Amino acid sequence: MVSKTEQWKNATELKAFGYYNYNIPIESLLHFDRLNVQHINRLSTEKAWKFIENFLRRNPALGSCFQVQTMFALDIDGILENFSVSPNNEPTEHEYSTYYKHTQLFELPNPNHICVVKISEHGIYAAVSRITHLEPDFRWYLFGVRIE
Repeated sequence: MVSKTEQWKNATELKAFGYYNYNIPIESLLHFDRLNVQHINRLSTEKAWKFIENFLRRNPALGSCFQVQTMFALDIDGILENFSVSPNNEPTEHEYSTYYKHTQLFELPNPNHICVVKISEHGIYAAVSRITHLEPDFRWYLFGVRIE
């Protein structure tokens, strides 16, 4: 299996586009600094929280990010129940945006950085951003899009 190789274990970035079964073993995906996995069939609330929790526990560097997209809707309320802090929706984008259903800002050991986690109906997105540039950094690190 490729995830057992040294090359896999030492890789820092992964982009995986395909159709992945509900029972995908996510443990082999948790070490990447930059992760983009699209089209997981379903993602349980426990696995969804595991992506977020692991990312935060690693004290990720500025620019670290991940996005996990699903075919079927996420249980957003169930994910929020697993948060280690009280859920507090703090949108960083324009108020007319309705794509993200919840935005949580997680403090990091570096006081100049913050982890922006956004949850949509079909995805979880997270990026370590400068505290002074939350939305521009989030969009740049995840999507390569610059905004003013």
